Amino acid sequence: MILCIDCGNTRVKFGLFEKNDLKVNKVFSPEKTEEIFDWLDSIEFDDCILSNVGSKNTEWLDRLKDEIDIYEPDAYSNLPIKFKYGSKDSLGGDRIAAWCGSIQQMPKSNILVVNAGTCITYDLIEKENGFIGGNIAPGLNMRFRAMNHFTVRLPLIKSHQVNPGSLGTSTESAMQHGVVNGIIYELEGYFRELSSQYSDLKCIMTGGDADFIAQRTTIKPLVDQFLVLRGLNEIAHIQ
Repeated sequence: MILCIDCGNTRVKFGLFEKNDLKVNKVFSPEKTEEIFDWLDSIEFDDCILSNVGSKNTEWLDRLKDEIDIYEPDAYSNLPIKFKYGSKDSLGGDRIAAWCGSIQQMPKSNILVVNAGTCITYDLIEKENGFIGGNIAPGLNMRFRAMNHFTVRLPLIKSHQVNPGSLGTSTESAMQHGVVNGIIYELEGYFRELSSQYSDLKCIMTGGDADFIAQRTTIKPLVDQFLVLRGLNEIAHIQ
């Protein structure tokens, strides 16, 4: 059994795999140290692999590293995907794992991999040559917070729901439409442009805002909230 850990900026996901089967999954806030350890004490596993793009000083992770060996893949690891990247040292393990998870879910396909978390990453996987390139953009909450932080009068919007249509009719609804529709147009624009270059392009999404975005786009992506965990499991099996 392999324990896979996806430690993001706001959540920690755990997945317990037997071969390629996700047997158990659990999600915690990273500050819930005792809850995390109570759960870890209740399971058995042979190996552990981690992607950590969140806090480097989480108490639960420090304690876990004192007790067991944890493998943390990076751009120099043995990976099931080909890629070239100009700044390997800054390449996040979650992006690498999402690529590996996507080719496990959609083998021999051209894929737009979208991770909609604190930031949104758009990565292209080509069926013959692996990772081609990708972009990083502000995520849903980051866009709302930025408008509030960098202006004097714009409020902090907490509700992301938007009414039908493209335009708002108040400051709040204009901000909601601007952010939500902006992300939808961004996603659909990337997909439309890349579809003209890569045949039968598919889209797979993960991340905290993936379901919210997927429900509002016309491209009908596959949403897999365990994509990074699946990718970590793939990586673990070839080390």
